[in-house]
Amino acid sequence: MGFIESIKEAARKTKEKAEENRKEKLRLAAELNAEKERAEQEAKEANRIKVEAKRKKLGLPQGKIYYMTYKDKGDNYSFRDIEIIKNDYKNDTLYFYAFCHLKVAIRTFKAESVIYLSCEGQKIKDPWAYINSYEEPADIAAWAADNLAE
Repeated sequence: MGFIESIKEAARKTKEKAEENRKEKLRLAAELNAEKERAEQEAKEANRIKVEAKRKKLGLPQGKIYYMTYKDKGDNYSFRDIEIIKNDYKNDTLYFYAFCHLKVAIRTFKAESVIYLSCEGQKIKDPWAYINSYEEPADIAAWAADNLAE
């Protein structure tokens, strides 16, 4: 084998090795993504179990699940699944009680701080107006009357 042929052979082997490395990186990335997805699903399932256990402990009926983007007084954004329980005015400010799946607890939110709200994949155009006019189902209203302090 001459000098030129040996250089061509070395270049071919380098290309083959580079292709093998590229394929291995893709395989490892796919494995990592699959593991990440599995871990996320496990975390979601663990949270779902916590939510159901807390709901049972509280005796809280199942409500509609809303997805909310909320901006707190420190200008921090949070993204939560919630179940609205009831609305309430305090000092001319609209608040609402909700069962928060993130915190697995009943929380109070300021309606004007809701940036985005959707239910069953449908965006609610004016979250404040929706919350202001919200009427809880009878079973949730009865639970709220018995369990939420005025």
